[in-house]
Amino acid sequence: MMSTISFIQANLQHSITASGVLCRTLAVKGIDMVLIQEPWYCEGHIMGLNIPGYTLFSMSGIDRPRASILTKNMNIWMLPGFSCRYLVVFPINYNDGDVERHLVVCSVYLPYDSEDPPLSREFEELVLL
Repeated sequence: MMSTISFIQANLQHSITASGVLCRTLAVKGIDMVLIQEPWYCEGHIMGLNIPGYTLFSMSGIDRPRASILTKNMNIWMLPGFSCRYLVVFPINYNDGDVERHLVVCSVYLPYDSEDPPLSREFEELVLL
């Protein structure tokens, strides 16, 4: 169980270059978790984020996932009941001194140009939990 977790968030805008910059940043900084929106996607796969020591989480079986999470050496699992193309969710347990804490982490893609309300059903259910 971890006592500190370092996070960054990045909207890669489907960019090969942005994916490369993110990989270099991870190599230099050793960030524990990356909340990603609009990953580079090609031929049915998220590309450019196959980094040794990291695990990529996204909803499988869907076309062009808009959200994903990249984690470093963490024993976690995704919550598929709350995850979808636009949302990836999982719980984390960590230590805060002598106290075990629980945190729900999510990466959410909220389209800026959508005429529909920005929150998905899955995200609304997660917030109301």
